[in-house]
Amino acid sequence: QFALGESGLDDFLLTDTNIVKEEDCAPEATTTSFIHPNNNFITTDHTTFSLILPVMKQEPVLTNPSEQVLKRKAGRPERQTPIQITEVPKNGSVTLTTDQLRSLKYRRSRDLNNEASKRCRKNRKEKLNKKEQECEELAEKNRELAEQVLAKITEVEAWKVRCRAVGYSC
Repeated sequence: QFALGESGLDDFLLTDTNIVKEEDCAPEATTTSFIHPNNNFITTDHTTFSLILPVMKQEPVLTNPSEQVLKRKAGRPERQTPIQITEVPKNGSVTLTTDQLRSLKYRRSRDLNNEASKRCRKNRKEKLNKKEQECEELAEKNRELAEQVLAKITEVEAWKVRCRAVGYSC
């Protein structure tokens, strides 16, 4: 009863008044039309034209996985020039007030501490990366060993079946 000739829909579908033409629709500017300009969809009221234009779910736009985008490292870029550590003059070589001398000593200790902190963070990061790599290697080895165990268990079961077939009790 739902064939085109018997349902009465053939007259409905073939009339020109029900077909939506592109020049009849006023273009609508939506956020998605600006974000995804390649969509060639006519924006219409989905409730009105649901029989003519099915409602399409918008799928997320996937980027091409072959295009690898190089990410920048987080934080401040590495220094290109060597760091200048403040030098404290020896006694008697330069006349400085006690406040100036104290300030130079403090600046030197800060410079040295900053460099030590940088080395510490770098070493800690290297250790963490090394531990993660070791963990991945051990996980892979664990998977291989688990497969070997399963193979041995099936082999033992097969031998037990053979022994029972011959008459030995296992």
